[in-house]
Amino acid sequence: MPTTKSNFVKLAVAALVGAAMKAAGAIGVYAPEAAAVIESGGGGSRLDYVLTDLSASNYAKNGAATVALTGTTAVTIDLTDLTSATASSAGDTTFATVNKLVLRNTGTASLTVAPGGSNPFDVFLGGSSPTLTIPAGSTHVLESVAGKTVDSTHKTILITPAATGSFAICAGGA
Repeated sequence: MPTTKSNFVKLAVAALVGAAMKAAGAIGVYAPEAAAVIESGGGGSRLDYVLTDLSASNYAKNGAATVALTGTTAVTIDLTDLTSATASSAGDTTFATVNKLVLRNTGTASLTVAPGGSNPFDVFLGGSSPTLTIPAGSTHVLESVAGKTVDSTHKTILITPAATGSFAICAGGA
């Protein structure tokens, strides 16, 4: 089967695929419509179809904020107060736990995301000095089913732009 315009599905249960029986855990190639039916029926999950919708995630809190970035000046985002250092915010603005972060570079130059210099939140990256570069116009979704604690000593994220631009952050958690 050609793989252009196809989804990859990991089967949760054994299934008849064409004339062959595929075991649970097997990966198959399916037309998008078929992949959606398999996933919605609980028969598997699309490995290449990553859709982030905080409204469907069932988190106790969901919030978003936009940040105006000037030159190469770093901006610190505080997950205990999404209204600080942001141009606009909506939804919940204070988190004690974050399960999912959607980091969207809405500017025209790359930017780097890292734990803040003071009271750093590790941004799900781990290590001693982790960073994540997000190219212009790109989005990264970081998720932990267990969640990461946000408190007075683990709360800040540092955004460093390569040039003037903008950034949006969405958070889901509690």
